[in-house]
Amino acid sequence: MTDPRRVRQILLNLLSNAIKFGMKKPIRVSCAKTADGGVRISVRDEGEGISKDDQSRIFEEFVQVSPTQHMGTGLGLPISRRLATLLDGSLDVESTPGVGSVFTLILPAEEKPRIYDPEENQVESGWPTLPLALPLALPLALPLALPLALPAELPAEPDKDPAKGVGVA
Repeated sequence: MTDPRRVRQILLNLLSNAIKFGMKKPIRVSCAKTADGGVRISVRDEGEGISKDDQSRIFEEFVQVSPTQHMGTGLGLPISRRLATLLDGSLDVESTPGVGSVFTLILPAEEKPRIYDPEENQVESGWPTLPLALPLALPLALPLALPLALPAELPAEPDKDPAKGVGVA
């Protein structure tokens, strides 16, 4: 079992990149079961490809290696790889300049439970946590935190008593 929203986020990023950099050629998505019961999803494009030297750099924040004029922040692949890692999976690329690229997401059948230790900034498995800048972390954390912060039902009328603070309308 994994987080379907995060898997969707990763796949949408990979498909978006394939569309942007695929030079309007066919994009192929394949899905296969792994030996451990997990899943392997590959997104293949026939675009400009990525040089061997740049293949590791594309997973670094704010790095863009394409000579084309596509707008972007250089954050999609780094965030996607971090999400894959947090889901106990991996995200890798194989690419040949002039031929195209294949991005492969591998997810296990089950995630390993983790316990965060704030003093060591690590999870129990020994993997380091993946720090994100605050502007990047908020969009990821907000959907998770809001249900915890808000009451199950909001009042029909906001509180108007100044001693109680501003009400929610």
